[in-house]
Amino acid sequence: MSPPKFSTGLDPLHHLTSASGRGWKPSSVSPMQAVSGQREIEFPLAASTRSDPAKSFVDDVNYATIGPSAVDDARILLSVVEAVRPWIGPAVQLSKSRIMAIDFATMRSVDTSSITFEQQPLPVHPVDQPFRVLGVLMTMTLDHDFEKERVMHETRARIAALAQAKFLTPSQREAAVTLAITSVFRYSAGLIPWTTSELEALTSLWVEGYRGAWSLPKSDAALFRLSRRYGGRGCPVAHDVWVSESISLISQCLKKPGVVSRLMIEDLQRACLSRGCLTLYQLQRLTRIVPLQGVNSWVELLMSRLDGLGLDVTNPLWEMPKEQLLLTADVVGTHFWEAFKCKLDRGQRETMSAPEGLAHTGRLCVSAVSKLACCGMLYAAQLSMGEGLWCQRVALPKSLSSDEYHALIGVLGSCSQQGRIIQERTRLPGLR
Repeated sequence: MSPPKFSTGLDPLHHLTSASGRGWKPSSVSPMQAVSGQREIEFPLAASTRSDPAKSFVDDVNYATIGPSAVDDARILLSVVEAVRPWIGPAVQLSKSRIMAIDFATMRSVDTSSITFEQQPLPVHPVDQPFRVLGVLMTMTLDHDFEKERVMHETRARIAALAQAKFLTPSQREAAVTLAITSVFRYSAGLIPWTTSELEALTSLWVEGYRGAWSLPKSDAALFRLSRRYGGRGCPVAHDVWVSESISLISQCLKKPGVVSRLMIEDLQRACLSRGCLTLYQLQRLTRIVPLQGVNSWVELLMSRLDGLGLDVTNPLWEMPKEQLLLTADVVGTHFWEAFKCKLDRGQRETMSAPEGLAHTGRLCVSAVSKLACCGMLYAAQLSMGEGLWCQRVALPKSLSSDEYHALIGVLGSCSQQGRIIQERTRLPGLR
């Protein structure tokens, strides 16, 4: 779409729907600011009455509404489009339009029969069926299996097609795998939480393409996966590609300030706070004792895989609270990580990761920290009632089980920083 057409057609429509104040809008404070009590200073426009419900790409426009008034907001936004369309002339193809609505509490669809455009109902798209957003298959239920299957199917098809390209030299066919086949995965890699087994299956397909290039169908895969520096062929590894693309996605989103940058920061902050952490580095240390099957988000998955590569996330992406109090997550993470290292020092060097070597108590403590964090209880001092005394379970969230409570109190009681916890307790009035 040319700039003049966008300026006279779509841009005025976006301004009008935004001026209505209906639909999605950035929150006035970020998740981290809500916890720390800081005021919003970086995005002063977020508190205005305008909303930001419209997202467009070329000639396609998406409107998003959220919350208890989502259906009413959607009706008002469409009424604005109805009123403006005869004046500025954007054509609406109702047959190509779709409406989707979901209640994330129950993961069930919401009735949208009351939302019409020019007295005609909008075609309803099932919330559990995929739709394309810039070429990526997504669902309202956040089911990534459709996109994963698309990537695997397209990869197999391209590997099969490459096997018929006998006119290419082996080096050219290797280049075709690297440039034309891995790109199928790279395009959406940072958006999809691929499991380790799925990444291994994808790498095996790429190795199959390298084998076919040299007509060595039964050769060892390690020969092709090994770096050229050490005598291998340097076939890309899906695990490393996923990590690289995920980091690249974060970097691209944060490159320029705006709505996209803010949404990425808030997603990273929510991942940290859900585990009782304030920084990505703290989250990375805590994920050392979280089993892979217990990872809650793609951010945790990225932190865990970066830690496995020996890389630390030390660059802060947001301002930290001025008072650095001792986090309950830090107490738990340090306790069990030190215990695991002591086990290795005593010669028990079985082939296992830290989560696999944790006692049942460790998993209970991690779960307790997450449940307390959901209620805003991040600091060890919030659980302290004085020297050797801790909050009773009845005063804590009901979701905290008896086993989780006693496991956590046991770890806190053995913490070597009891004096600091008691001292910080006096600086946290009203938080218990």
